[in-house]
Amino acid sequence: MPRLRFSTTDAEIIVTTDDNPTTRDLLAQLPLPLSFTDFAGKEKISTLPQRLATEGSTGSATRDGALIYYAPWGNLGFIYRADGKHDDDVITLGHIESGKDQLERLERNPVHVELLNP
Repeated sequence: MPRLRFSTTDAEIIVTTDDNPTTRDLLAQLPLPLSFTDFAGKEKISTLPQRLATEGSTGSATRDGALIYYAPWGNLGFIYRADGKHDDDVITLGHIESGKDQLERLERNPVHVELLNP
């Protein structure tokens, strides 16, 4: 599966992606500059420049380390304090392979998102 790099001047998070239509739509938009904020002490979220396609993708249970797309708001997010409940509006795009301990640093600087292995 393709891998993504989320990088700042002092952080690097590598994500292994899942294969679904929403993930493929995100990959088609890369590279992207994003900015992240904390949401509810559970997620680091960012607003994408355009919404992702969701048709053909299914909702999922939240899991720590997941890269998700929250369809109603059009947000990309990293979950770090999951409740494990299934939500039809949460589409899992991938999972953190490395750098989970660096999520906090995403809020400090602009984040560059790129595909590692096309």
